[in-house]
Amino acid sequence: MPSLQERFMNLATEQQVQSQPQPTQQAAKPLSDEEYRWTWLNPELETQNESTKPSDIKQAILQERTPELVAKTIALSCEQDEWCQIVNELKLGGLSRQVALNSYLAEKQGEQLKLILKLAMAHLDNAESRQSLATALQEKGFSYELSIGESAEHKTPLEIRRAIFENLTLEAKKALSNDEKLMLLRQTFDAEIDESTIRAVAENKE
Repeated sequence: MPSLQERFMNLATEQQVQSQPQPTQQAAKPLSDEEYRWTWLNPELETQNESTKPSDIKQAILQERTPELVAKTIALSCEQDEWCQIVNELKLGGLSRQVALNSYLAEKQGEQLKLILKLAMAHLDNAESRQSLATALQEKGFSYELSIGESAEHKTPLEIRRAIFENLTLEAKKALSNDEKLMLLRQTFDAEIDESTIRAVAENKE
């Protein structure tokens, strides 16, 4: 007598198309708890061609910085600050990159750069990181001098990127608060938005 496993294998084989094997359709299964809770109560919402479930939405918005968003943030920072643009073009790694990202350009005379490393990041400063930064800058035709200091007027590339990300997040919150479909969802389910989970995303250009 065939085993239970063999019976299932025979049944799957009989359901295949003779010309080419095709994936068998899954049998209908009861709605999960989440799918049951997501049943539309408002006919207007039910007409939308959206099948996203709450867990899918939450998982997506909890991804703070996607590669696309990072690229967008860097591009915007390069538009705002000359030192950001220079750093983005340098071939750096390790401590030397951290030194560059945590320094601001205090003065530029021709190809001579005067950089100020933030006081809180002074531990990054050593002979090796300075030499690596000097080599990378020389490849771009620059020379530099580095000192430790603070300034309320100047911002480092990391500080600029952080500010841009925060602005993008604020814009995302404003966009959500003005979204008609989301307003309809909130009214239908008497729901509130957890703004701490809202994250900006970069547009996917294809």
